[in-house]
Amino acid sequence: MPKSEVAVRPAGRPTTYRQDRQGPLENARVRAGLIRELATGERPIVELAAEHGVSHVAVVHFRKRHQAEIAHVRANLEDDLAAYWIARKAERIGAHQQDVEMIEALVTPAARRGDRQGVATLIRAKTGVLNAVAAELGALTANINTNVAIRVELVGVDTGALT
Repeated sequence: MPKSEVAVRPAGRPTTYRQDRQGPLENARVRAGLIRELATGERPIVELAAEHGVSHVAVVHFRKRHQAEIAHVRANLEDDLAAYWIARKAERIGAHQQDVEMIEALVTPAARRGDRQGVATLIRAKTGVLNAVAAELGALTANINTNVAIRVELVGVDTGALT
């Protein structure tokens, strides 16, 4: 894919191909920590770059790529999970929607090839994603199986006389 084409990462955030590659700052934990550091503004970029073994230019580019996430964390500094998109319900549902769209895009070609097993697998995957969204939204009812033994004791009644 040429650098000018757009790739999509989870939660539907478009990025360029170059940004979508995994660099030392894009590991989930490193990314979240650096976003939090940039949001607080307590340490200079040069110091953050040295800590992560990258140039200060790499941190500046990172800050530009993740400016919306940094702003979100800055507005929610007391929330330790603010740097993680997966901790936000709307972001998770957006990622699920993207998964369903990708699955649907694969079903038709599989059906045209006559790959019934592949289609069945994709449909099961889609159903799993849709169930995950329903659970996320609280739309699933709980099915609870209970086996209860009931013993009735009649006190003061002659059961022989009841026949």
